[in-house]
Amino acid sequence: MLDMGRTTSPLTFSDLTADLVWPNLLRAGHLALRPSRLGIAMVFIIGFMLLAALSDKLDNDKDGNALATSTRVVALDAVVAAAGREERAGERPARQLFDAMIATPAYVLTNHPWAAIIALPLMALWTALAGGAICRSAACEFSQGVMLEWPKSVGFAMGRWRSLLLALVMPLLIVWGIALGLAIAGFVLFRFGGVNLLGGLLWAVFLFGGVVAAIVMLAFVFGWPLLIPSVACEGTDAVDAVQHAYSFVFARPLRMVIYLAILIAQMVLLAGVIAIICWLGVLVAQRCGLAWSGWRGERVLSDLPGHPGTPMPTGETMSVRGSHWLVSLWTLIPAFGIPAAFIVSYIWSGSTVLYLAMRKLVDGQDVHEVWMPGMVEGTRAMAAAPAPAGSAPIEAAKTEAISDTGPADAT
Repeated sequence: MLDMGRTTSPLTFSDLTADLVWPNLLRAGHLALRPSRLGIAMVFIIGFMLLAALSDKLDNDKDGNALATSTRVVALDAVVAAAGREERAGERPARQLFDAMIATPAYVLTNHPWAAIIALPLMALWTALAGGAICRSAACEFSQGVMLEWPKSVGFAMGRWRSLLLALVMPLLIVWGIALGLAIAGFVLFRFGGVNLLGGLLWAVFLFGGVVAAIVMLAFVFGWPLLIPSVACEGTDAVDAVQHAYSFVFARPLRMVIYLAILIAQMVLLAGVIAIICWLGVLVAQRCGLAWSGWRGERVLSDLPGHPGTPMPTGETMSVRGSHWLVSLWTLIPAFGIPAAFIVSYIWSGSTVLYLAMRKLVDGQDVHEVWMPGMVEGTRAMAAAPAPAGSAPIEAAKTEAISDTGPADAT
């Protein structure tokens, strides 16, 4: 007989998606909107712009950032070279990938050496530090429910800057090493007479190196979002981070593409909503501020970033110009800063969730498991010889988990 007195709980969305992996990706937007991560992203954008200006100064580039200028030049050369030529299937994306990862860096090194030697490595380090801080913070909240303060997430990134930087650039270094080796071999075997036949016999070695470089480049296109989160989630070194990321890409490439598509669609939608809110807020402030402010207010509040109006005429007083400059500076924050900071925060927060989802799919490891201080690096095991009470690793683990409210929900 049925127990008529028993009540059943209603079926919820969490019940339906408890055993699925992809719904975890939908939390990326919530993670990206945390003020601490938005703040780190804003600082990253400002620092990156300053480093871009440094690259211009180093090479006296008055046309814009050296990397952007070189990219345009290489792209234009590729378009001109391909004009009027029938392309085979796959030739265009292959050439574009070659230009982006080999031809452009070579052009920058040749034509902007100081930018390539000083500014670009600093940009890579700055990106690795900001990405590592955001990924670590997002991983602790997503997996453990720990709200990690920004100084601790930044401290984690600074303490592992070598692993973060090498994880980000190691695939590129491998590609550039293969390209340099092939260039040197080509110089030796094909430039001088008498050894061309040997070069022809060894051409299979050239093709093998090219295929290896192509696999590394293609995997990097899809797998670079997993490199920094691997260090942040596992506490591992750069070599293990690259191995983890590439193993996930090769194991489930189709699922990787689908997950990336979900994250990109979510980012475009949320970034559009945030941009509308910010720009509408600027418009409301500008129009309402102009309502009764007279001719001086019109001079000060005209031609704001993102909401241009009548340009301020020349010959205005110092106070009007100073006020206009301050208003424009403040307006940059909601007009461009917040949407851009959200995109940066979302990229790394989404990459963290993507890494944990792919790890669950490939290795079967639960998404709520991340490395914490006191564990053996790259594992979930505690150190074999526990440190005495009050020692640094144990105290660090307690401090980092001080606001732990239990595992996040299983969706």
